[in-house]
Amino acid sequence: IGKALSFDGTGDYVRIPDNSAFNYSTNDFTIEGWGYRTAGGGFFLYAYNPGQSPYFVLFSYANGNIQMWDSGFKDSGVNPGNSQWFHLAYVRQSGTVKFFINGVQASNTYSVTTNYTNTAGIYIGVSQSSEYTNGKIDDVRIYNYARTAEQVMQDYNAGLSMRMGSQTAGEM
Repeated sequence: IGKALSFDGTGDYVRIPDNSAFNYSTNDFTIEGWGYRTAGGGFFLYAYNPGQSPYFVLFSYANGNIQMWDSGFKDSGVNPGNSQWFHLAYVRQSGTVKFFINGVQASNTYSVTTNYTNTAGIYIGVSQSSEYTNGKIDDVRIYNYARTAEQVMQDYNAGLSMRMGSQTAGEM
């Protein structure tokens, strides 16, 4: 925390090469991270297996709600706002997807039972369609199990104290 990657919306991203550890299959998993969305910019936290099938993207368009794509849009119903840090967690447990924004579970949940087998790696800061993040991303974590609401809240609170302790959110 505190070493955020900055993205200017024009071609910056991080690629994690293909690895069997990211073959989620139909199992439970969790993706968490911190974001800071610049006004007018899109935010693409996580792209799984882009250009291949199946793939999914965890994102928000400019000034919009947090969403994911998996054979269709799944909207969290929550807009984290611009020019401020927010914590995002995506949890798939027993075929049900839950979004958590700033430690709180969004009311929208979805059934997603896709068998995810990764062949193209993972991308942070870019979408399947080469849309780039305009903002910052920090502390992305991937778990091979479904984190509980309590665990997500603990991660949010731990990160929040780091962000608000010695620096203001805009400085990070």
